[in-house]
Amino acid sequence: MFTLLRQENRKLMHHRVIQLFIPFIMIFQFIIAIYAAHYPQILTPYDAFVNNDYGFIPLLFLAITIGSTYLTNERQNGTLRALLYRSYSRTQVLVSKWLTILGLMIGLSGFSTLMSLGLKLSFFRRLPNYGTIWHTWGLNMLSTGLTLLFLMSVVLLLGTLFTSSTPAILTGIIGYFIVTIFNQLCFYLYAKVSWLK
Repeated sequence: MFTLLRQENRKLMHHRVIQLFIPFIMIFQFIIAIYAAHYPQILTPYDAFVNNDYGFIPLLFLAITIGSTYLTNERQNGTLRALLYRSYSRTQVLVSKWLTILGLMIGLSGFSTLMSLGLKLSFFRRLPNYGTIWHTWGLNMLSTGLTLLFLMSVVLLLGTLFTSSTPAILTGIIGYFIVTIFNQLCFYLYAKVSWLK
């Protein structure tokens, strides 16, 4: 199993999209931080920081894309069958792929979080460093992580069912927007209806 994990990690790290994504997310978060610093009437520095400089948006689309195409490409190219002919079971192969993608998403989320903290220290030192900002930031990171985990499980499940990655990508993107709308609706209802609190 560890051999499979090592092989999957090596294969995923040499993926061109992953190599391009790391500089992209740095530039993306940097642009959001500069925008919040120069136009606080449109995007406040507080909102930019507690939302991790919106680094979760490209991360989410990368997770949906990688999660849905990772298995289907291997099935289409026939490399999945070669792994199954070895001494590994189908469950071991799938679990190693899922753990690799999960580790990648955790690593990229951690990188995005560190980037956001660095941008806060660089651009937004005047933001209060106590109480509600850290609490809100932590809850946003937890909420984003759970949403990403939920959508990734659905996308990976659909990726194992279909030979084409299109249904999994569409389900992941549509699911993200549905979860976001439902989340906003819940917050609105919590504010208006007291017994829901």
